[in-house]
Amino acid sequence: MHRHLTQPNNASRLPRPLTPFVDRTEELSAVTQRLADANCRLLTLIGPGGIGKTRLAMEVAAMHSSRLDEEQDDLFTHGVFFVNVQPLGSPESLAAAIADAVNAPPAGSEAPQTQLFNYLSNKAMLIVLDGFDELLAATAEEGDNDYTFLSTLLHKAPYIKLLITAREALNLQEEWLYPLSGMAYPLNERPGAEELREAELEAYGAVRLFLQCARRVRPDFDLAKERAGVIRICQLVEGMPLALELAATWVKTLDSAAIAAEIDHSIDFLSTSLRNVPERHRSMGAIFAQTWQMLSEPERAVFKRLAIFRGGFQRAAAEAVAGASLPVLSALVNKSLLRWEPNGRYQLHGLLRQFAQERFNEEPDEAGALLDAHAAYFASFLSRRASEIIGSRQREVLQEIGVELENIRSAWAHAVKRQRFDWLGQATYTFYQFYDMQGRYQEATESFDQALAAFAGAEATPTVQQVEAHLLAMQGWNYIRLGQFDVAAVVFGRSQTLYDGLKTAPPSGFGTDPTLGLALLATVQGNYESAIALATAGYQRHSQRQDRDNVLVSRYVLASAYFAQGDYEASRDYAQDAYRLTKESGNRWMMGYVLNLLGEVNRVLGQYEEARQYYQQCYFVREEFNDPEGMAAALNLLARTAWLRADYGEAKRLYKRSLAIYQQINDRGALASALLGLGETALMEEEYTAAQSCLHDALQIATDIDWRPLALSILVSAAQLYLRTSRPEQAVSLLVLVSQHPLVRHETKDAANKLLTASNRTLPPAQMAVARARGESMNLTTAIAATLATLAVQPAASANGKANLRVPAPAAQPLIEPLTSRELEVLGLVAQGLSNQQIADELILSVGTVKFYTGQIYGKLGVNSRTQAVAQARALQLLAS
Repeated sequence: MHRHLTQPNNASRLPRPLTPFVDRTEELSAVTQRLADANCRLLTLIGPGGIGKTRLAMEVAAMHSSRLDEEQDDLFTHGVFFVNVQPLGSPESLAAAIADAVNAPPAGSEAPQTQLFNYLSNKAMLIVLDGFDELLAATAEEGDNDYTFLSTLLHKAPYIKLLITAREALNLQEEWLYPLSGMAYPLNERPGAEELREAELEAYGAVRLFLQCARRVRPDFDLAKERAGVIRICQLVEGMPLALELAATWVKTLDSAAIAAEIDHSIDFLSTSLRNVPERHRSMGAIFAQTWQMLSEPERAVFKRLAIFRGGFQRAAAEAVAGASLPVLSALVNKSLLRWEPNGRYQLHGLLRQFAQERFNEEPDEAGALLDAHAAYFASFLSRRASEIIGSRQREVLQEIGVELENIRSAWAHAVKRQRFDWLGQATYTFYQFYDMQGRYQEATESFDQALAAFAGAEATPTVQQVEAHLLAMQGWNYIRLGQFDVAAVVFGRSQTLYDGLKTAPPSGFGTDPTLGLALLATVQGNYESAIALATAGYQRHSQRQDRDNVLVSRYVLASAYFAQGDYEASRDYAQDAYRLTKESGNRWMMGYVLNLLGEVNRVLGQYEEARQYYQQCYFVREEFNDPEGMAAALNLLARTAWLRADYGEAKRLYKRSLAIYQQINDRGALASALLGLGETALMEEEYTAAQSCLHDALQIATDIDWRPLALSILVSAAQLYLRTSRPEQAVSLLVLVSQHPLVRHETKDAANKLLTASNRTLPPAQMAVARARGESMNLTTAIAATLATLAVQPAASANGKANLRVPAPAAQPLIEPLTSRELEVLGLVAQGLSNQQIADELILSVGTVKFYTGQIYGKLGVNSRTQAVAQARALQLLAS
């Protein structure tokens, strides 16, 4: 390859690692590719101490040396050499160390550097210079930052390549940089992740390295038993190899969960007393302290302040909160204390942030002021996006807030702690909209409850009361999402009482009016006239003050109430007006709801294809926002149109998709609707056991959250099940009750009356009269209780001959906590040897739900496996032998 070169000497001199190289295949490939580039002469691996720079450089060197031995490498024909730069103190000593490493013979009276240049001038070598930081620090103290030695070497020796490891870039013109970060690790636990195979976990390099190190000191270390702790360790150290190695030394005396807790408490825990570990690698705290000493005073001041941020930060935030100038940020990036990403964010490694936090906490007064500045900045950050989050920049704003969510949570918590109601007032509206559009209902409710608790004992000034009223109004919508309708009504009422006392209107904005929340609640609970009156009054008020966003809410509630009442033409008119408003404002997220409602109107009018198109448009809109609730709602309605077309396989598939989402976001009312759809689908496919289970669970949820119109719909489906399973008297009684109930939806009433007409052919007149009389005298609470009891009793054997469950009543089960009917059903399928996926398919559930039920079964039976569960159930006569 290289002409005019001396003959190869193949005299590579490399240290031999004491432990195997783990993972880093991508990094290894990237570094070798760069070294193969003719333009790359000096490549610096940069990263914080402990990130694995030396080990990667050694592996690169060993790989090229091995190829050379096999005569497969013509890039470094004269060898690969390793120089430990740590103990050196000057560029002159570096020249001598390189000469010694490459076996350069002394030649006459010329200067050592000149002799080295002459020797290397016709050599093709890779020289690894490891640990350049000490040399950088030494020359900085002397005021000598002249690294022309390296530039001259590369000029005089054109076939030499340098691979350097350092925490800080050398800032040479010839330098190519390769920033090194942690090894791959599991970012988040998934539902049911406890059943991930070990091979899946060990595919992560960080997990594999930890296991390798742990099993050296404890050969019986079991990943299956310690998986949660191992994952947490990898997350806390963000895949940093040295930290993983240090953590693993503790498995002799602590389990992995305890190790993770200690790391979370202090990085000083990450240390070892192993004699043959270099002093500088025996403690993460010592490594970071060494880096700290190399910083200038301005760099130290900014670095410790940056610990205030969570999940990274933008330059503007760093400047406003921490007083970080661009030159200082750049210096910290160069020194591997910060990582800049192409999206403009700076990231601070978790362990480095912990170290900086300790320095930060040493000055409490400054820390308090900085926490205030951080909270004020992000309150303003949210306030500035209040109009945009419901306008044409919705998606961009959601992304902007999403990347700052950890900072916003931290700022919100500090504002609550400090009772800074001005900051909470700035943040509330946008924070609520973000949570709602992302389906984070539980988290939103908890955050707002914490904020509302801060008002206890606070001085009730008009300004403070306005903020409290605003928080209460938004919190009411959160409780509707969670199906806690009674609580929502109380919260909305408290908000309106405060506004009445202040003699002021709510601020303009989407959903800020608590009376509109009460109007939607009235619709959900079947009080349609009240809903129409409240929404009409709200429309008039908000039209007068030109609050377009609350006008939109008013129109949507009116469309929903008229739909439930059966006035479909009025519903369509209001929905079309709402659609126009969403287009004018750019509120595409709300447009999804309106599209669904327009689809519903078309569906009940028999225009199924038009309905399907509206639902499909809604799904696409919600998919743009990655809005789980909106996508699930559209899937539910698409499933309904498939059901109406008698495409029950497609209906089941879509209902199951929506069910899984609703379970994840804990939207209980919608979950009941999805279960109802699955029950109706199973009914049409004559899968009566599955239908019975789904209808039972749906009715139980509707009862728990007191959603009576939905409960009435479920009773109609239960009646249809009774008609198909030879229980016509029970069916007729339920249908009479439903058809005459004041809270029944128009669509539900129609369905009940049609089934009543059909049932006339199944009962003699005398029996029909008795059943009707029973239904007319029955109240809803009694009917629901009786239906739940009936649906809870499983057949002795299913139609296909599977799962013979004895299903004793709870009082008859010899258990402290009896198994529910659903748990017994799952247990029966487990006994048949079905997998979780097969059980999910059989019962029309998600796999995550099946795993939940099996976990409940194990706990109640006091067992740890499927085999033990089946054996114990048979011993207790819960299963037929």
